[in-house]
Amino acid sequence: MNEWDVFLSVSPGETRIAWADQDGVLRRYEIDRPTTARLHGAIFRARVARIEKGMGGAFLDLGSLDSAGGGEALLPRAKDAKGRPLTEGQWLVAQVSKEAHGTKGPAVTAKPMLTGRALAYRPYGRDVEFERALGKGKARGELERAVADNPLPTGGGWLVRAGAAGLAAEALTREAQALTARWAEIQAANDGPKPRRLAPPPDSLQRLLVEAAPGCRIAVDDRQAYAALLDLAAAQAPDLLEDLLFHDAGQRGDLFETVGLADQIEEAFARRVPLSGGGALVIDQTEALTVIDIDMGDSVGAAGGAGAGGDAAVRLNVRAATEAARQIQLRNIAGQIVLDCVTMRNRGEAKKVLEALRRGFKGSPVAVDILGLTPGGLIEIVRQRTGRRLDEIAGAPMSMARRLSPESLALAALRDALRLRGAGRPVLTADPAVIACLEGPLSEALAETNQRLGQELRLVAGDSPVPTATLERDR
Repeated sequence: MNEWDVFLSVSPGETRIAWADQDGVLRRYEIDRPTTARLHGAIFRARVARIEKGMGGAFLDLGSLDSAGGGEALLPRAKDAKGRPLTEGQWLVAQVSKEAHGTKGPAVTAKPMLTGRALAYRPYGRDVEFERALGKGKARGELERAVADNPLPTGGGWLVRAGAAGLAAEALTREAQALTARWAEIQAANDGPKPRRLAPPPDSLQRLLVEAAPGCRIAVDDRQAYAALLDLAAAQAPDLLEDLLFHDAGQRGDLFETVGLADQIEEAFARRVPLSGGGALVIDQTEALTVIDIDMGDSVGAAGGAGAGGDAAVRLNVRAATEAARQIQLRNIAGQIVLDCVTMRNRGEAKKVLEALRRGFKGSPVAVDILGLTPGGLIEIVRQRTGRRLDEIAGAPMSMARRLSPESLALAALRDALRLRGAGRPVLTADPAVIACLEGPLSEALAETNQRLGQELRLVAGDSPVPTATLERDR
């Protein structure tokens, strides 16, 4: 596999995207459902509902959820884009920077940013900056020269993203013009007596193209999504057209199983993650933070270490730190995170573990701070919160035995039904809660499944916690 191959699977009621590295290791996994509203990246004409002087922030009215709005959101600093204090009743343009999670609503920023594949435009910014993922090497030097020779439009700030590496200067110019034109459209729509949405959040296909690097291969198992992605790529990323592939699941089987990612996706919901060479990570979620424990099992003794110390313990901690960084990004865990290491003898050994963590987060598009080792042997990590955690979407809390929500079980059952082959009427036997979900919020997904099957999927209530799709022959 090339670096960051992408696999897009579309089924009734759900779109799933898996990102894998050159070794076939799953690095990111996203789930989009119409029943799970996504706000991150949406831009609103907002009104200041109230100022919270004690916390220094403000709550903004984004409009009614029923009218494509976002309800109420927190602006952490009660200031406008130019740093001036806000007043109650004041209007401003705000962009959702963090999704709602738990009992907390979404958060917004007064400094919107429009993100493209190669560039991000900051209308209220000034300077040209380069994304950290570009590093300090040849690729960045070439981009700096390209920007110097072909200056970006004035009237705002720019972030040159890692996706710009390898693109021609003309491509940067086209994207810059498209982003500034989009902002002009948003500004022109910023009027009216009520709070409302000015720009929707990017959908799954748009996000995919924005994150796809040159040379990235993209496989899609749905003809309609494939056609839509072809059109988007032709307009926004023509260099990806040659590596955009259609996967015929009917002839070649399930996309994720074919490319060897199905088991890794299952593992992304597990509380316990085995480590190569022995030991495991145990991941638990609380209201305040995420705790990741390194369970050595018999790995240290088997590797020749003495007790809980020695070089074997350091090697285990290094392996665990590398995997912890992957799991944190894969599951989109954010906020405060604590990694509980196997006891080490000195700070020099701990430094090796911290370096492994930093390597694991290298190139992350989401801000990550590794705060160091506490006297108790805990490594503290803070990761920026953007979208929802994977377990929140699928309803499989990490602090419990894996238990998918009725919605997740129902959507998986529809995929199973579409894979049925042979004569007979398709029947789905499921828990009443799953059937209620199919007949209620997922009724459109059920109707699409019936259309694809060419006949109605019969729903039968059963006692098994796992739905079963079978073919019933006529008697």
